[in-house]
Amino acid sequence: MHWSKGLGSTSNPVSKTLYAVWEEEDEKEYTVIYTDGVVGEIVFSDQGFEELKKGEQTPEFSGTPERKDYIFGGWKLTSVEPNKEGVQPTINPEDANADNEIIYTAIWTNPAAKPGLTKLEKERLITLPPGVTLPNGVEINYDPTVVFLGDNPEPVTLLYKITVKGTEGAKYKVTDHGAEWVSGGDNHEKQGDGLLIITGTIAEGETSAEIYVTKTFTKGDIKGGKLTNEANLESQDPDTTKGPDGEDGKGSGTADTENRHKVIINFITDDEKPETLADPSENDFKENEGFGFNVNGSQSQRAARSNRADTGTTVISIPSIITKDGKTYILDEIESETALAALKAASVNGVTSDIIQNLIYTLDMKGGSAPDKEEGGSDGIPDKYQAKIVYQAAEGGSQTGKNGYVTIKNNDRYSKDGTTSVSAEAIADEGGYFTNWTAEAAGHDGWSYTASDNALLSSSIPVKGGAVYTFTANFTQKAFLEIQITGSNATVTYNGGEQSVTGYTMTVRNENNEEISLPTGLTVTPDQADCAAKGTEVSETPYPMGLDSSKFTLGGPDAEKYSVTFQVTDGWLRITENDTLAVTAGDVSAVYDGNGHSVTPSANVEGARITVTYFDAEGNELPDAPKDAGSYTARIEAELEGYETAVYEAAVTIHRRSLTVTTASAGKIYDGTPLTNSTAVVSVAGGAVAGEEITATATGSQTTVGSSTNTYRINWGNAKESNYAVTAALGTLTVTETTPPTPPTSPTPPTPPAPEGGGTGGGTGGGGGGTPDPTPAPTPAGLPAAQAIIPAAPPAAPAPAQPAEPEAEPVQEIEDEETPLASNETPEEPEAPAQNIEIEDEETPLAAPGAWALLNLILSILTVAVSAILLAGYFFGKKKDKEEEEKIQEYQDDEEQEELKRKGLVRILSILPAVVSVIFFILTEDMRNPMIFADRWTLWMLVFAVANGALLLLSKKTRKGDDDNKQKPGYEMA
Repeated sequence: MHWSKGLGSTSNPVSKTLYAVWEEEDEKEYTVIYTDGVVGEIVFSDQGFEELKKGEQTPEFSGTPERKDYIFGGWKLTSVEPNKEGVQPTINPEDANADNEIIYTAIWTNPAAKPGLTKLEKERLITLPPGVTLPNGVEINYDPTVVFLGDNPEPVTLLYKITVKGTEGAKYKVTDHGAEWVSGGDNHEKQGDGLLIITGTIAEGETSAEIYVTKTFTKGDIKGGKLTNEANLESQDPDTTKGPDGEDGKGSGTADTENRHKVIINFITDDEKPETLADPSENDFKENEGFGFNVNGSQSQRAARSNRADTGTTVISIPSIITKDGKTYILDEIESETALAALKAASVNGVTSDIIQNLIYTLDMKGGSAPDKEEGGSDGIPDKYQAKIVYQAAEGGSQTGKNGYVTIKNNDRYSKDGTTSVSAEAIADEGGYFTNWTAEAAGHDGWSYTASDNALLSSSIPVKGGAVYTFTANFTQKAFLEIQITGSNATVTYNGGEQSVTGYTMTVRNENNEEISLPTGLTVTPDQADCAAKGTEVSETPYPMGLDSSKFTLGGPDAEKYSVTFQVTDGWLRITENDTLAVTAGDVSAVYDGNGHSVTPSANVEGARITVTYFDAEGNELPDAPKDAGSYTARIEAELEGYETAVYEAAVTIHRRSLTVTTASAGKIYDGTPLTNSTAVVSVAGGAVAGEEITATATGSQTTVGSSTNTYRINWGNAKESNYAVTAALGTLTVTETTPPTPPTSPTPPTPPAPEGGGTGGGTGGGGGGTPDPTPAPTPAGLPAAQAIIPAAPPAAPAPAQPAEPEAEPVQEIEDEETPLASNETPEEPEAPAQNIEIEDEETPLAAPGAWALLNLILSILTVAVSAILLAGYFFGKKKDKEEEEKIQEYQDDEEQEELKRKGLVRILSILPAVVSVIFFILTEDMRNPMIFADRWTLWMLVFAVANGALLLLSKKTRKGDDDNKQKPGYEMA
């Protein structure tokens, strides 16, 4: 540990800032300082370079030193004795002082220096110096404090020493008004105004000259509570540089003697009951006197006081370490911050009153490197600002962490609480694996740590001064596994091509030789992709796979938890001579798509000639590969000279394609006419077969009140019915009374039956077979969603399998008594010619709604509007006609009057078509039902509208002889 000065001028010690620096013995840091070496003048600011290590290159001074009237002559090492010339090339601890500072001082030469005066000092003396003789009859008041008693006290005479500072040969002139010469100087004279003039020269080899004078004061000379003797210094000739004027110190309020103050420093511990570690430091200073102040690294029982030879300034050195009763205490600059700041301020600004400060010292017994000391002894850092970090490894491994103390800091200041980084790596022994890091803290209540499963420990943790944090690396013994790998092997006969055998079997055993499954989290991976033995030619020596223990790796997230041994048995392939010809082919299964489906045969001997013949279920030979739905046999023969002919049979199955017929629904109110909806949609699973076009027409009909399914008829065109499995989604035809009940929700269309097993299919929409169409049948355009698809009702019980039907009539109607249950499987039928079949179900009274016509509503409104217009004209024109009746009475004959009455009657009759139209619309149309544009009642509504239109025309017909009447006065057409 050492104390480092902050950068500033070394010529002015009171302006330095001191910092405590701690380091390990083998990691000391040094500071290089370049200073001007001039006392009383700052030529350039000190340049400092910190945190330098032993052996590093010495930093160079930045710039070129310059001083007026002087020549820079280089540097000399002044931090140690004897001084060395020049800057040393590298950092050498032997060049550093106790503060680890390496100081280089500038060398100056002045080839034409002139004598000069620098300072004038005056001091009031309270004793007669040796060798000084007072004039006869002069009595000096030596009291430290001068007191004037009474209203007219006697004057007092005081003795002063005037010191002229400068260089040898400098000629000076001192003037002091009212003073009397005692001794010193070369000449002196007293002028008439009381001015004393003393001249002289600073002797050779000296830097000052002393002059003694007396001065007599009266009570009236007190100014501001002080008695002041003023003096002035001047140079005697041009060769002497002129220094500043000088003024003596000023005394207290009643005398010219100076006040003095004490600076007392106590050294105590930081315990709850502080203990004094050493005697207090007491120092006496003049009023406003400054002093040097530093904290040194030496052990001292009290603050040392000394004088610096270069300035004569008093220096107080504070011990940084105090040992008492075998314990080491170190200055706590955090706890003593306020006290140190007050002492430093007084050292710079001067002492103006007594100062008493307590410096706090803290135990420092840990963290050092002393092998004979518990916890290493002192390391220069208070123990309460340190935490101990301990790393340890449990059985089964080791760790790389370094135990030791860490210093707690916040914002580069010592702190009792903070954070620090921990870093270590856990290394498992052979046969073990790392489990986790756990930690605990002693002396830190409430501290917790979450176990880490990362072998590399690197994190930041909260710490508290004086606490110990222990991190433990935990390990677990690996579990033993023996993995037996056995390659596959095979003996095959030569076939002229490459043959192979692949794969292997794996058996896992634990440490007890028990066979187990491969534990979760593990994988066994070969380093070759196929693990196959391959060969082409006959060979007595088997072809090897090439497996061995080096080809397998244990992987997975838990691989490190196991110690594994691989026992590998290689696999092989043996190829022998082939003495038998064989041929094979895989069975074929497909869905009817209009294309032929053939087998792919292969022989075991290269060069064999292979033929394939196909037969249907009745044994009939086919000219080509089958394409229609059904079951077929492929007979395969292979021939090769020297071998018996090989025969093999393979099955070819072509399933019927799924087809769905969806019919639309419809509804109306009973009117005695049949209800029909011919919309039917055909959808084929996977899309229509190329070249085939299949259509359907809905054939259902409902006349009486009730409901029935909307049956259909299929037109197969050039397609074969036997190639399709038909599924029906039938709509419903519903005839209701005036107010139909709410219709039930339409059932979900049935899933088309699977192609296996076949069925009759046919125009009924029944039957089964074929692969179901994964895409639902589309809803017929223009149908309500609730009525678009209604499946056919299945029979109440499964129907017995039906034999193949003979060719039927073009149209066949089948009526169901009740809702049937659909059977998903029916026996497959032989191919039958295309036919149209119509199915009509017994009427079922489902209260399905009808529809209302928009055109009927428009015609009804139009009929009412015409009637309203005629009635309005009748009632509003009646009064006008009455007023005019008398005017035109004489011009009208009886026939014309009858005509006008008939027109009024026509207007009144227009009410009848309007009323009938409204009543008819209410009775025939239910606007809650779906809307259509027109229906069977539209013609009647049109009749009503036309009738009212005719009445409108009749009411507008003019009177006979209108042209003549227009000429009669007061006549207007009705």
